[in-house]
Formats: sequence, C-alpha cells, structure tokens
Amino acid sequence: MKNSIWRVGVLVQRHVMMLGRSWARLIEIVYMPTISIFQWIFLKNYFSSLGMKEVGQVLLLSWLMWELIFRSKQGTVMSLFEDMWSRSLGQIFTTPITHFELLAACYIVGFIRAALGLSLAVVVIIVTNDFNIISSDFTYVFFIMLGLAISGSLSLITSGFVIRWGIRAENLAWAFMATLAPLSGVLNPVTALPAWLQHISYLLPTTYLFECLRSLISHDNVDEGLMVRACGMTLLWLVLGMVIYSAMFKVSRESGNLVKGAE
Repeated sequence: MKNSIWRVGVLVQRHVMMLGRSWARLIEIVYMPTISIFQWIFLKNYFSSLGMKEVGQVLLLSWLMWELIFRSKQGTVMSLFEDMWSRSLGQIFTTPITHFELLAACYIVGFIRAALGLSLAVVVIIVTNDFNIISSDFTYVFFIMLGLAISGSLSLITSGFVIRWGIRAENLAWAFMATLAPLSGVLNPVTALPAWLQHISYLLPTTYLFECLRSLISHDNVDEGLMVRACGMTLLWLVLGMVIYSAMFKVSRESGNLVKGAE
C-alpha cells in the first residue's frame, strides 16, 4: 500500500509540475468558470427581482455542483490524454504502476484542476450575493463528497473509452457529459422530461444528487430515502466504472493500443 501511494504521488507531482509550467493553461482553468458564474449571478438577481429568489439560488448552486462534477471528470480525462499525446503510456506501464494507480493520479489532478477553477468562482458568489454557500450544515459537505464520487465513476467509464480507442475518443468524452446534463435534471426537475426519458434519468446517480440539492434549498430538508438512493446508485456506478475500465484496459493492452493510442 505504501509503495502504491508513493507511485500515485509521483504521477501527481509530474502532472502538477507540467500544469505549473503553463501559465496559459492555468489562466484557462480559472478563467472559464469565473466568467461563466457571472451569467448565473445575473440570472439569479433577475429571478430575485421577480420575487423568485429561491429559483435563482437553485439554478446557481445546481450549476456550481455540475461544474464540480464536470471539471473534475474532464480534468481526469485531460490528464490521461496528455500522457497519450506525449506517448508516455507505454513507458509508464513498463514500470510497476498499475492502471488503477494511473487513473487515481489522473483523478487527483482532475480534482486539483476543478478546485483551482472553482475557487475564484466561489469567492465571486460569496462577495456578490446575499447568501453564503459555505454553510455550517454538513449536508452540503455530503453533497460535495457525493459529487466527487459521481465524478469518479464517470471518470472510470470515460477513461476506459480513452484507453480503448485513444484520442479518437476525445469527442466522446465531451459528448458523454453533454448528454448527461439534461438527463440528470441539472437545471430542471426530472418531471419536466418526457415520461420515457424519466425512466432513463432515474438510472443516473447525478439525478438523485440534484433532486436532493433542490429539496434542501426549497424545503430546508432532504428525504432520507432519496439520499440513500443517491448513495446506492453512486456505488453501483463506481462498480460499473471499475468493470468497464478494467475490461477496456485489458482489451487495449492485448491489442497494443496502449502504445499506439495517440495515433
């Protein structure tokens, strides 16, 4: 276990050093969420002027939670792509590093990217709004941890596709999240979806997370049954992600795609 943690730490340090050497990349990571937050703040203020303050808060916090999931997951996949573009995967797997250690390192780097990107956005929300998103209520901490776990499950699945098909899966990695957003009810309740889509929506862990978040903001409490389902579905997707990632890695290794994945 100690050696495994050390190997993950070395991989994380490598990616962080690469990130720190690129000011353009750092600016991009921070700039996009910060600029995007203003349109949601303006929208929240508009709803507040109409006497619908709660609606604005739900939209703003739902967007922030989605950004946490999205940017953490995309940061993970981008770290994996960087190893492919530099043709480092073949060299990495000639060492004792396992495929799960590689993904763990990429996920940690993805979380660092998300934290850097959202930290300034959170400060902007606190300064420009009359409510504090940093609550003493540990329910919000639970939501953040659940969001990170969901991001981990999505990272496993998309990383499996990347390992299997290389940079050809780049568009798929983006399309996967774009498809997931409306199905998860990020900005709308699930009941707004057509009946047949609602059945698909309730198979996603993100759906339960955003339903819980809306319930907490609107009613100051969350249905415990809904929280249990959120945790259960997240665990199921984590297991599914591990199975898919392991299967894709095995196929890619046997076909030699780990070496030629950047082609």
